[in-house]
Amino acid sequence: MEKYHLEQNSDSIFNTETQHLIPDDSKNRHWIEYQTWLKEGNDPVPCPPMTDEVQAIIDKRVAARNWGHNLPTLATITTADGEEWVESSVSDVASAKAALKIVVKALIYLRDRT
Repeated sequence: MEKYHLEQNSDSIFNTETQHLIPDDSKNRHWIEYQTWLKEGNDPVPCPPMTDEVQAIIDKRVAARNWGHNLPTLATITTADGEEWVESSVSDVASAKAALKIVVKALIYLRDRT
């Protein structure tokens, strides 16, 4: 598997080893590592063509990640949506902690709304 993939309509690069999106930022250490990797003669994998199915998956993941920033939408989330969000967001202890912080913010938001 290649280490880096180009992203659709973005200057960012996806690191397949860490599963992180690296922004085009000359001060970002991951971007600097990527630039060094390029200078060593490596090439990133081109971005695959966008399909409706891939776009739908991206849209769902973006919406799930935005729950923490858009707490009023929590009132419309179904149990299945919540379970899907957990499955797509939690893969290790660090991501579990991040997800729990979002849940705590949501609970506080809902408590204070009533």
